Amino acid sequence: MDIFATEGQTDVKTYQDAILLAGKILLEHDAVDEAFSRACIDRETNFPTGLFLNEQLGIAIPHASSKLVKRSTISFVRLREPVSFGRMEDANQKVRCNYLFNLALADGNQHLTMLRQLMRLFPKQEFIDSISKLPIKELPEYLINQF
Repeated sequence: MDIFATEGQTDVKTYQDAILLAGKILLEHDAVDEAFSRACIDRETNFPTGLFLNEQLGIAIPHASSKLVKRSTISFVRLREPVSFGRMEDANQKVRCNYLFNLALADGNQHLTMLRQLMRLFPKQEFIDSISKLPIKELPEYLINQF
């Protein structure tokens, strides 16, 4: 599975901007259909994916139907400024997210496996420090080695 990483610039102001940025990379690598990012945004409205890890840190895991995925990939985005996502456990609350793992998984069963793996990594301070500080070019290899 390929993992792509990018850094969001100051023009990323909303969760929609962040998802579009993540999806753009997937489109450029022909990993998803044109409708994938819009489906992620639409899904986020009803089933938010923001996770509150601590007082200053949030992570979002947007995804869409595997029918819109050509090959399994993950687009990781490190945001310069956090953006608000709805909280996974309570759609009425918001969480400021610094990181985005846009899952594009071709097999629906992969979603649960990948979510379990991510949930295992998120509490680890070493993992958070690495995704925060590693040069963006080193992140794909680092992330692949974590899974």
